[in-house]
Amino acid sequence: MYNIIEVIIGLVACILIFYHRPILFNETNNASKKRISVIIPARNEEENLENLIHDLKVQTRKVDEIICIDDHSDDKTAIIAQKHADIFISVDEIQQGWTGKNWACNLGVEAATGDVFIFLDADLRLHPNAIAKLESTFDASHCTISVEPFHKIKNWYEYFSYFFNLIQICANGVGWPFWSKNIGLFGPVIMISREDYMFIGGHESVKNSIVEDVSLGEEMRNHGLKFKLFLGGNDISFRMYSNGVGELIEGWTKNMASGAMKTPLLLLIMVVLWFGAITSVFVNLIRSIIDFNLFAISVYAALYFFTAILLWSISRKIGGFKFRGVLVYPILLLACFVVFIISMFKRYIFKETSWKGRKIELGGKK
Repeated sequence: MYNIIEVIIGLVACILIFYHRPILFNETNNASKKRISVIIPARNEEENLENLIHDLKVQTRKVDEIICIDDHSDDKTAIIAQKHADIFISVDEIQQGWTGKNWACNLGVEAATGDVFIFLDADLRLHPNAIAKLESTFDASHCTISVEPFHKIKNWYEYFSYFFNLIQICANGVGWPFWSKNIGLFGPVIMISREDYMFIGGHESVKNSIVEDVSLGEEMRNHGLKFKLFLGGNDISFRMYSNGVGELIEGWTKNMASGAMKTPLLLLIMVVLWFGAITSVFVNLIRSIIDFNLFAISVYAALYFFTAILLWSISRKIGGFKFRGVLVYPILLLACFVVFIISMFKRYIFKETSWKGRKIELGGKK
């Protein structure tokens, strides 16, 4: 009975953590129509960049300029950017004390002429109404907005990102009904006015941060500015780490080792309860099978199936995770735990990690 109560408490915590899953507002005719500059930092994105720029050029709400910054790519990213972007910038040398992405974004802003900046990761795909909805949401919110894209799944190994996606969203406080402050921005999509960007000191204020999205959010709070977070839904999507298991492990290791999950204590407790519950369901199911306790088997099998349904339902606005993939959630949870251990080794033993061929010192330097 104690185990069942523990599971129920953990599953209730899960429901509360993901109570809200806000998506972008529908486009309106009352949008401000301010001049919009899209800034795309890109490093080794030849497979993605052309698709994103094409999506930007077929938007119902046209952007005023597309600025692409090539951050020392060793593939065809620079060629594609130079051909398709309105403004192309090649990073010759990263200034001392900056990380690569922050320096690239800073150069993009220096070339931008817009009243509003939209920072986009190069691996995004946009529905033709995406910019219009971003603008409507931005105007209605009266503050900076940021979007976590919908995670599209094509290969089996991409399911290993499942719990990382959920943790990234819940750790930011997006869904929590009793939490009014978000921790930081979502890196893939940030829409901010020039005025607010300059007020917080732009990317220079977070120049040595590896997780600049979280740091920018902290700077905004320090300056008394609000921001709101949304999910990409049908309008903004991406494939995370589409180049294989190695890239997936490297990417999530970087995020976790860099301290991307600065979760408040209350939310952390809720996450621990949630993870404890879903682990307990699986462990007790296996134990009851070994003991051949038919009553316990029926109870924990029902709880296991309910848990899988719950996990699948909360992730439907987050990614294209199919039920049959979520049904083996213990394997996905184990993968999450293994990457967490790797990230801790890299942070505290090796004190460095890597991303796209670039070594990253975990003291914050590039």
